[in-house]
Amino acid sequence: MHILYIMGQDSGGLPHYTAELANKVSRQEEVTLLKPDDTSADDILLDSVNVVNAFEQTSISMENIFDININLRENVKGLLSFRNIKLVNEIDPDIVHDPTDEFPHISAFAYLYKIYQNRPYVVTCHEVKHGGSSGILKIADMAYYLSPDFPKEAAVVHSESQKEMLVDQDRNITSVKVIPHAVYSFFKKLDHKSPSEKENHALFFGSLIPPKGIEYLIEAVPHIIDSIPNFSLTIAGSGSIPDGCDDLIRKYDNIEVRNEFIPNNEVGELFNEAQIVVLPYRKGWQTGHSGSLSTAFAFGKPVVTTSVGDFPRLVEESGAGVAVEPENPEAIADGIVNILRNNQRRKNMAAASQQMADKLSWENIASQHIELYKEIVTNDE
Repeated sequence: MHILYIMGQDSGGLPHYTAELANKVSRQEEVTLLKPDDTSADDILLDSVNVVNAFEQTSISMENIFDININLRENVKGLLSFRNIKLVNEIDPDIVHDPTDEFPHISAFAYLYKIYQNRPYVVTCHEVKHGGSSGILKIADMAYYLSPDFPKEAAVVHSESQKEMLVDQDRNITSVKVIPHAVYSFFKKLDHKSPSEKENHALFFGSLIPPKGIEYLIEAVPHIIDSIPNFSLTIAGSGSIPDGCDDLIRKYDNIEVRNEFIPNNEVGELFNEAQIVVLPYRKGWQTGHSGSLSTAFAFGKPVVTTSVGDFPRLVEESGAGVAVEPENPEAIADGIVNILRNNQRRKNMAAASQQMADKLSWENIASQHIELYKEIVTNDE
C-alpha cells in the first residue's frame, strides 16, 4: 500500500505531526511526502520516507494571522506553488492524506487537479471549529467553509466531541474516525542539554496567540508568589504577548520570555527544567488536542490546564494534572501551587503523564492510521 501525505504548512507543530506520522507509517508501508522546501520538521524525517520538495514557503501561521503580519506578495507566490499538488496524479498512490488541517489552498488545488477522483482522499481536522474566540478565527472558519467540499473517504479527528461537531456540519465525508493526537517523543531523542528540574519552575510552551490565554497565566504569577516566593516561569514561543502584560513581566524578574520559535534541539532543555507545564486556554476554543500537551506527556510532566475541549479527559481524568476554570488567574494559580507544594502528588501526576505518553505513542497511533487506510482500500475495491 502506497500512502502519499501532503504537508500544507512549513512552520509550527503541523509539520512535526505530519513528519512523525509519515515516519512511523513508512516502517510498514510505502510513503511519499509532498512538502514545502524548508520546514520545521526537516531534521526529523527518516530516509524511509520518499520526500518531494514540491512547494515554496509561506508565512501563513496562526501567529502571523493574529498579528496581521503577512507579506501578501511572498505568500501569493508560495500559495501558487501548491499547484504542484498535481504531482499526485503522476505518483499515483493508493491513498492521499492531508494531515495538516485541510488548509483552503490545499483543498482548492486538490479540487482543481481532481486528485481525489482516482484514489481515496483523507483529511485530518485538528480543529473542527476555528471560530468562537475572536473575529480572526471566524474569518478563518469562513475561508474553510468556502473551500471546495469535494468527496473525501474519511476525516480523522482527535475526540468524540470533535466527531459529533464534524458530523453535524454535514460535510462531503464518507466516515469520521477518532484517532488521538500522538505524543512528540522525538524531542527527547534529539541532541539537547539535559538539566535537572528547577524547583518550583513552570513552563508555557507554544504559539503566543489569543486562544492560548497566556495573559491569565501571567496575571496568576503574583498569586503564586504569595504562596511560593521562589516560583519561576518560562514563556517560550513565537507570537505576541497580550497588551497589559508587559508591566507584570518587568515587575517580576522570575518570568523569562523567549518570544521566538524554539528550535527542535532546544525544546528538550525547556521541558527538562520544568516541574510543571501550564496550558491556560481560553473559553470558546474547541480543541481536541494540543501539541504542547503531547510534548508535556512525552517528558512525563504534570500539567495544569483549563476545562475546555478535551483537556479535562486527557489531563484530569488520566491523573496527569488538573483542569481549572478558564480565564481565571486565581484558579490557575491555585492549580499550580497545589501541585508544586505536594511532592508526592506531583510524582504521581508525572507517572500518569508518562503513562499517557506510552498510550499515545506514534507506534500505536500509526497502527490505527494503517488500519483505517486498509479499511478504505478494501471498501474501494
